[in-house]
Amino acid sequence: MKKNIEVFVCFLVGVLPIFGQAPYQNTLVNQGTLTISPEAIVSTSYDFNNTNSGVVKSDGTTYYYSNFNNDNLYYPSTGSTSGHAIFTPSEEGQGGAQLISGTQPSEFYRVTLNNPTPVMGFDLKNEMNIKGSVDFQDGIVQ
Repeated sequence: MKKNIEVFVCFLVGVLPIFGQAPYQNTLVNQGTLTISPEAIVSTSYDFNNTNSGVVKSDGTTYYYSNFNNDNLYYPSTGSTSGHAIFTPSEEGQGGAQLISGTQPSEFYRVTLNNPTPVMGFDLKNEMNIKGSVDFQDGIVQ
């Protein structure tokens, strides 16, 4: 009986870490209010998903190294000229087109698009309103 318990405990100790490390989709999900202040620098190598309950007030610099989805409010403060969204693939990433999607328009002050992926760098599936400037460094927007 004691041997059976030892084997069972060894089985649990050996198998549970495997299940605990099961792959999950790498996504940064916003379901509340996210405020990015003018001096802040934020980056995510994960897909970004602003859900239908999420609100993003972006006055700082944000680097999006993967896909971007906005299903609610994404905007700079009224009169703000400091918000800057940079869409570029991570050097460590697998590359490919970055999907920009959502059910609601996203408002930006300044945007930089830099994705050297051949044929299509950005797959634009939703409206983007830019109140300041767009810097097309590299990539094709479709």
